[in-house]
Amino acid sequence: MMKIEISKYVSPLAVLLDKPEAYKAERFEEAKKYVGEGMELHVSSRGVWSGRFKEPRSVQSYERIGYHSGAEWLLEGFLLAGGKAFFHGFDGIEGEVSL
Repeated sequence: MMKIEISKYVSPLAVLLDKPEAYKAERFEEAKKYVGEGMELHVSSRGVWSGRFKEPRSVQSYERIGYHSGAEWLLEGFLLAGGKAFFHGFDGIEGEVSL
């Protein structure tokens, strides 16, 4: 399992957020909900995240980690809540990641 540093994936657009702490809390809650529903987080080679659930269901996003503001907080919150996250070539990493 590869350890990652979330600060490396902060969006350059984050400075434009009006209330970053409130948005961060919102993203953490979203991540916690996904973990509670049994989702695994997957990050493609281009940094776009998606989720797979144990039941035949998935979530597809357009958000890129490191580009869209708050996407890094979703990833961080997901890992802090005990979720499993996998990189598929993103940032040169292949496999499960942790903080």
